[in-house]
Amino acid sequence: MHGLRLGLGLTGSAVAAAPLSPITPTDWSGYWDADPDSHLTLTGANIDAYLDQSGNSRTYTNISGTKNTRDTTNKLDGYNTMAASAYGEYRGTAASNLFTVGAGTIICVCNVTNVVAARQLFTLRTNENLQMVVYDNSGTKFKFTLNDGGAKNIEVAASTGAWQVLTARWDGSNIMAQCNNTAATPVAAGNVASLATEAEIMGSSGSAQFLRGNAALFLTKASCLSDAQLVTALAQIKAKYPSCGL
Repeated sequence: MHGLRLGLGLTGSAVAAAPLSPITPTDWSGYWDADPDSHLTLTGANIDAYLDQSGNSRTYTNISGTKNTRDTTNKLDGYNTMAASAYGEYRGTAASNLFTVGAGTIICVCNVTNVVAARQLFTLRTNENLQMVVYDNSGTKFKFTLNDGGAKNIEVAASTGAWQVLTARWDGSNIMAQCNNTAATPVAAGNVASLATEAEIMGSSGSAQFLRGNAALFLTKASCLSDAQLVTALAQIKAKYPSCGL
């Protein structure tokens, strides 16, 4: 099964958490993975674009820098992964917002091997109001930043050189970050003025903060998963990637 199927009602944080009928990648705002090859545009092993499987035409195309590679050696449970060892900027746009002002969810399955600098996983291109990074500050940290006129951050312990599942959520009032099965501590954030359609994955424009390592899956949702919905989502990720760190 290449398409991740989740038994969730993903319509917002106020929705009852009881599992509903299984849904497909088209129920996410954005869905990118590295396997099968049909989910990528390739030139040899070089990744020209990550093709959005959500049906929302949010393809991420290499704009500049060294292209990521489709890694058939450093697989995760038999699935090819996205490998980045040098700066490569992948940018995507769509006709509608990737997230809403009041709510959103991002999930990334990754293996960060170098944190000499902060390693960007996800950044909004136009205003940088939203960032997911992994960095070293007396111990590896995963940080989720939502900027509403004054940056609001939340940090949790992460790992270097290990597969892990990083989750960032906000519900209009709070932001939450989790690595694997750590508990989420809400941090008051408020709302940003706008969340644009243009974003970047696996790196940050004009800086050295590109990912060093591999990623297997990126998911975004324009609503905040409830705690119970997130538990179900993580269980489905674990079913696809048993070695993901959960």
